[in-house]
Amino acid sequence: MKDTDNPLINELYKKWKQTKTELENQYALKQEARTLDIEFLEEKLREYEKNLYRYSDVKDSLVQWQHIRQTLSAGQAAIEFITFDEYKDKWTNEVKIAALVITPERELPQLIPLSYESQLFDAVKKSEKEADASYVNRLYISRGTEKLGKGPQESKSVYNLVWKPLEKYISGRKQLFLSLSGSLHKISFAALPFGKDSLLLDKFDIKYINSSADAGDRKHNAVLKRSVTLFGGVDYELHTVAQAEEKQETKQDTVLSRSLDLSASRGGSWKYLPGTLTETTHISNLFKQNGWDATLYTAKDANEQNMKGLTGNSTAIIHIATHGYFFPSPKNQTAEESKQANVFTAAENPLMRTGLLLAGGNTSWQKGYTSTGTNDGILT
Repeated sequence: MKDTDNPLINELYKKWKQTKTELENQYALKQEARTLDIEFLEEKLREYEKNLYRYSDVKDSLVQWQHIRQTLSAGQAAIEFITFDEYKDKWTNEVKIAALVITPERELPQLIPLSYESQLFDAVKKSEKEADASYVNRLYISRGTEKLGKGPQESKSVYNLVWKPLEKYISGRKQLFLSLSGSLHKISFAALPFGKDSLLLDKFDIKYINSSADAGDRKHNAVLKRSVTLFGGVDYELHTVAQAEEKQETKQDTVLSRSLDLSASRGGSWKYLPGTLTETTHISNLFKQNGWDATLYTAKDANEQNMKGLTGNSTAIIHIATHGYFFPSPKNQTAEESKQANVFTAAENPLMRTGLLLAGGNTSWQKGYTSTGTNDGILT
């Protein structure tokens, strides 16, 4: 939030932050240990957000498309993807995907219908028997390849659904600003094919933005500081750096998955990943050899505090090598799973059921809850 001299807005913002912290702390506790009403805090937070918008100047600074066009340079284009419920004499229960293309030369934005969201879901759906490599190749298959020919499968490729209709409107462009919507966030546009032997990343400088209004922001055209921050060799038990390096030497031949050990979801522990120390050390050295500033956090220093310290002071690249988890809704869990669940696996808030493990994370995970809700080694 930008600084303001308005005392009312400053006070509202202060209360909003305080309520948000209280809510996060309550989310991190077992239900029987909570001392405040979750629904009350959520409603209170929403009310503060409404008032912040009402009394701020945000609504008076909405950007019009004409301004976006004026800020774009030759060779640039802004593409705003949109999704909406389709209406043809009546609601069709279909979600339509379309794109608005803004270029500096065109007098008006161009609205381009794309596909239905259901078609995209079908295209990205992975069958149980399909190998990962085959799935990726199919997902980003190029047009007119000998493998697919011109059959019905080709017409359902991601490329044909969301990119082919745009090509003639962005011809000659070098830099694209993409603002995604809905299910399009699941697509790696840079990996989509362009022509027979290249990808979009070979053809365009692609920048992802929250809204087309950000396309003319100077920060997108500024040269990023050549710096990278890495987290790896995380000590989930908070050992020293020397102990972590000793683990690396004694367990370097051990292959451990970064996916969830089933015992961990039942209050077990997350295993040390020796390969992540090798990985991040090697990457850090490569960046340094090429003139970049590289900061590497390992063992006990690969903690939540150092991660949050990047807020407002982020480097160009953040590389994290650790365990991660994502759990389905408690409504879809079996009775046995519900019985064994902890606060992270059983949380109603999906943001609590998604996270990364950092230094000391096993303590909170084994307890099944955290007493503070912050800097507990579990980044949600």
